[in-house]
Amino acid sequence: MEGDRDMLEDLREIVFGKSKEEAAKEIAVGAVIGTFIGVAVGVLLAPQSGEKTREDIKKKSEEVAKDVKDTLDEKLEEAKALKEKASVQIKSNIEGIKANVDDMKDEKDEMVEDIKDGYEDVKEIAKDTKADVEDNVEDIKDEAKNLKDNTKDASKKQEDGVEDLELKTENLKEASDNVKEAWREVEKKN
Repeated sequence: MEGDRDMLEDLREIVFGKSKEEAAKEIAVGAVIGTFIGVAVGVLLAPQSGEKTREDIKKKSEEVAKDVKDTLDEKLEEAKALKEKASVQIKSNIEGIKANVDDMKDEKDEMVEDIKDGYEDVKEIAKDTKADVEDNVEDIKDEAKNLKDNTKDASKKQEDGVEDLELKTENLKEASDNVKEAWREVEKKN
């Protein structure tokens, strides 16, 4: 409410160029000065008796007082109308601001929910990726072990093959030597 009064005061100063108090003082001072001037002029220019002049002054004072009251009432009505118009506009603006704030809160809540969902999705993907990597590492370890074992087996077979070949080569040499020997014997006999 205090903010509305300050705003009305500001509006009044903008519209009328002065505050409520300043405007009321000026009107009151103007009314008093006008009354005295009217009375003074009436007294000075009146070619009538003192009683008639007093009646005229009283009448004029009453007229001036009524005019001042009417002017004050009129200004008061204008101020009330301005206050009502400003109040309606302020309420409308406040409702619009509240609606905007509510919309913004809803959007924020949706964004927070989207971020949470996205975070959970990323977390799940990371967990799945970790499990896949761990499985792949185990598969690679198994394949490396199998390759090592196969290489050992192949190396062993190769060594065995080399030994067997060496043995056969030795046997072949021996057989060749035996054949040579037998041939020499046959030649000797012949």
